[in-house]
Amino acid sequence: MSWILIVEQALNGLQFGLMLFLLAAGLTLVFGIMDMINLAHGSLYMLGAFLAATLVQATGSFAAGVLLAIPATAILGMLLEVSVLRTLYARDHLSQVLATFALILIFNEAVRIVWGPDMPLPMPAALSGPVQLFPGMVYPALTYLEEIGHATVEVEGSRKLYHITDAGKEHLDDNRSTADALFAQFNRVGERMDRVRRAMRADETGEGSDAEHERRGSKELLRARRDLKSALADKWDSSREEQQRVIEILKRATAEIQGQ
Repeated sequence: MSWILIVEQALNGLQFGLMLFLLAAGLTLVFGIMDMINLAHGSLYMLGAFLAATLVQATGSFAAGVLLAIPATAILGMLLEVSVLRTLYARDHLSQVLATFALILIFNEAVRIVWGPDMPLPMPAALSGPVQLFPGMVYPALTYLEEIGHATVEVEGSRKLYHITDAGKEHLDDNRSTADALFAQFNRVGERMDRVRRAMRADETGEGSDAEHERRGSKELLRARRDLKSALADKWDSSREEQQRVIEILKRATAEIQGQ
């Protein structure tokens, strides 16, 4: 795996992590300071985004639309606090959860009625193109592929559908070995994650915790049990013939353990 791919994925994770941090920090601060559980906190971000898109279209300026959306969203938040949230301060946490979850449903339907399921937001030129962070690394890569003519894009609301062009296909053929190596690496990572998920599902079907098993049996027995579950998880998607072979092995092992 090249260092460029690692940096790109790290930047993607950083963006997604910052978004989750904003949502989680707001929920944590409100609960920690005011002892109030507000599950509708993220709905204000959604309303702010739709207000920003509306104001950008109304003013024709991205900066003006975003700056105006901030006080507009703050006013909505204050109105929400005065009309609904203030009445929940003295209620128990379950009532707060139910009420704010109802607000999420109300806000979702209100946005769908007013703006529809999606709304395009025209981006300024300074934010719509790729950025060269290091020599040989352009981020985001899909925008760069569009600019150099290796891909075309269809815009559907705020979504983009990319298609490879003839020039892109030619470039792909010239670098087929590199692309195949990347896809092989992706497949290996996916297989590992799939084995982890299967092992976790197998753990869910077990009886008792590890501590309980350690009290009732040796560590070697617990380790052998884990190895068996991991091996069975690896064979979960194997062929019928291979699964039958595993079944026969397990039957013989069971009979031997039981002393039959």
